[in-house]
Amino acid sequence: MKLQNYSQEFMTETQNGFRMGRSCKDPIFCLKLLIEKRREFNLETHLLFIDYEEAFDNIQRQILFNILKPKHILDTLFKAIVDIYTLQNIDKI
Repeated sequence: MKLQNYSQEFMTETQNGFRMGRSCKDPIFCLKLLIEKRREFNLETHLLFIDYEEAFDNIQRQILFNILKPKHILDTLFKAIVDIYTLQNIDKI
């Protein structure tokens, strides 16, 4: 079994980079269109792009969370940060 076939089992449908027959052009176009539409209607938009490869491999996440919590950041923002570091897969936009 090729590694490529094996890795397909672990990728979500939204994963386009590094996949045979797919590219990042369509998702980039969709994101650009979404941003333009939100600007058109004066809607606030927040984007987060993370490159996970070897990023924060040795960070003790619970310590990070304990440091952030007393900073009185919004509960929704704190929950989003916790989710980013604890969930394996986040696809919601």
